[in-house]
Amino acid sequence: MNRQGQTNRRHGFTLIELLVAISLWAVILPLAGGTIYLLLRAQSASADSLADAMTLSRFAHTFRTDVHAAQNAEVDGDRSRFDEHIILKLDSTRTISYAGDPAGTIVRIVRNGPSIERREEFRLAGTRTRFEMAADRQAVAAVHKPRALAVSGGPVVTATASTIRIEAVIGRDRRLGLPRAPAPEEPPAPALPQRPPGKEKRA
Repeated sequence: MNRQGQTNRRHGFTLIELLVAISLWAVILPLAGGTIYLLLRAQSASADSLADAMTLSRFAHTFRTDVHAAQNAEVDGDRSRFDEHIILKLDSTRTISYAGDPAGTIVRIVRNGPSIERREEFRLAGTRTRFEMAADRQAVAAVHKPRALAVSGGPVVTATASTIRIEAVIGRDRRLGLPRAPAPEEPPAPALPQRPPGKEKRA
């Protein structure tokens, strides 16, 4: 009888065991939640960085292409809506303008006289863009600076952010362009084999 009673008492958990298990779960669950939160934030930051890098690469390619094809350029600082903007003159009627707003968006507008042919935006969050012209007026640059973050002690720029400068020579394609060679002529198609005269196909 006593042995059977002792055997039955061994099934289940004591109060101390329950307290230890609850304490362990109270430590493990916050750590697991914090780890998952950090992983999600890292994934989001990585995706944002990749999107910004792709946007910056697309802007650099488009900006250099436009500047190389331009006849001249004019940098103007209009403080009403945009920080600064640049106007590239392609010919007598067509111009391309770039303007950066305080939110970090760069607006590209292609005009043909009074009409707008194309409008494109490059969103570079956390940066501020200004346009500069060289002293000899032969080159222009788009300078992307990290925007200062407002904190209690004053505006602070993170140490990891760096200034990006994209330079291009005005009219490079016009001055260094070579006449395009004519496309090579395609060889004529081979002649189809013909039946020798006098030999007809038998039925």
